Amino acid sequence: MAQESLKKIVHVPLTDKQYEALVSLMFNVGQKHLENSKLINALNKGNYEEAATHFTDYIFYHLHDKNGKPRGSALVSRGLLNRRRDEQKLFQSSSKKELAPHINP
Repeated sequence: MAQESLKKIVHVPLTDKQYEALVSLMFNVGQKHLENSKLINALNKGNYEEAATHFTDYIFYHLHDKNGKPRGSALVSRGLLNRRRDEQKLFQSSSKKELAPHINP
């Protein structure tokens, strides 16, 4: 599911590692949160370096009241921060020479 969704919103070639990092992120946050994100917008403009900086946009959570409504400010999740950093490192760990046809422009 995440793989097919990713192919719908990414329009530039990716390396295997970039693809894996984005599938992991999409599986966790969903297509709806990524499709118009700063990460995908930068990526589709060919700015892979800027795109990588936006993995950490997805590290927050809210506490909810008994009716399920968010209360207070967003909080940083240490677990999400660690996961996003791992995905970010994976995304950045390959060179343009390794671009693969996972997603064709």
